[in-house]
Amino acid sequence: MARPKQNPTNLTDVGRAVISLRRECGLSQQALSNNLHLSLGSVTRYELGRSPDAPSLARLFRFASDRGKSEQAEVFRKALFEVLGIESILDMNKPAVQLQQVLSHVDEARLALERYDAASARDRLRHVQKVLAQMVTMETTKASK
Repeated sequence: MARPKQNPTNLTDVGRAVISLRRECGLSQQALSNNLHLSLGSVTRYELGRSPDAPSLARLFRFASDRGKSEQAEVFRKALFEVLGIESILDMNKPAVQLQQVLSHVDEARLALERYDAASARDRLRHVQKVLAQMVTMETTKASK
């Protein structure tokens, strides 16, 4: 299946952010791929400008945030919102804590699916849906005032 075309500027920004994150953390591509539970080929492709999917962007965001790399984390967050199609709904100045909570639940849902634990995955995804709905409601209320 063909991948939808993305904005080349964002792809370049994401690729540069992956490279700078890896270098600032003193990691090889292999070490970064191991930390993110991605293939070496995926990290290489991201550094060359290929757009990561949403789960990979979430992992990159969390990895950068956990290491205090706010500049790279912001690039990954914006790209993730763009991929998920919510960049126009949410205020990009939301605290990273809210996004990290959402991403944590998405990641846990993915792990549950990998374990074939559908009930746990459904529960996590329902929680994500609820948090996102609350964030959207807050933004809608703020915009109408």
